[in-house]
Amino acid sequence: MKIKNLFRAGAMAVAVAALGMSVGGCGNGAAKAEALQAAASLADSVAGEGWEVKADGNNLVATCTLTDSLLNPEAIGDALFDIYAAQQLKTYSAADINAVANALHENEGKLDITIVSPALGTSRAVELTAKRLVTLQKSKNSQLNASAAREQVVKLAETMVPAPAAHKDAVRVEAAVVKSFLEYNIVFADAKAYAGNDQSLLTVRYFEPLKAQYRAMGDMAPSVVEMLQGMGIDGVRIQYSAENSDKTIKQAFPWREISK
Repeated sequence: MKIKNLFRAGAMAVAVAALGMSVGGCGNGAAKAEALQAAASLADSVAGEGWEVKADGNNLVATCTLTDSLLNPEAIGDALFDIYAAQQLKTYSAADINAVANALHENEGKLDITIVSPALGTSRAVELTAKRLVTLQKSKNSQLNASAAREQVVKLAETMVPAPAAHKDAVRVEAAVVKSFLEYNIVFADAKAYAGNDQSLLTVRYFEPLKAQYRAMGDMAPSVVEMLQGMGIDGVRIQYSAENSDKTIKQAFPWREISK
């Protein structure tokens, strides 16, 4: 999602808007509109690939077009977005965030973000007010709804099961956070489906697909992993189980291995 780039663009845009109002003296409506339009043009030029930023009334409006066909914007819940945004906002100084927030407040405006997936035909809208920007920048995970965010991570993971062809005969796939790993429990009707195999089978089937999913996230991959680690999720675990047996095989893939 390149949220970091968005806030860099937002900070520069609002700084230009504030400068325009100062130069305009009286800060009339026309001057504010011209300054915000100039700010949007500047923000659009620096926001990075996949982003479009423009002025709309008193607001900045940003659209992010995802290239990863596995990532469904509709599965990004409010709590999960807040955790990620708070992490990225902390890469900027409090003075910069306050400058952005103050300028938005003076304009009675907000930052409207739309995340779009052309491949899936879905989108997700997020609205950030001046007050929310400051709150998120100061917040720790413990002050946000981390438990809801973890549930939303699981919901998102359910739409991104790796290598589905490798277990096409499975009855179902259950996702959950188990002992600090995001676990895919792949359930077969009969344990014969993996009889005589051990965890090496899971490495052969899923390690490369997991690495491919990581690469598909592009520039946002390291920050996503950082967020998940901050939520106590240290990697992905694949488990094969059966409805007619207690026999299981499992293999854990830490982020440090997936990200190589």
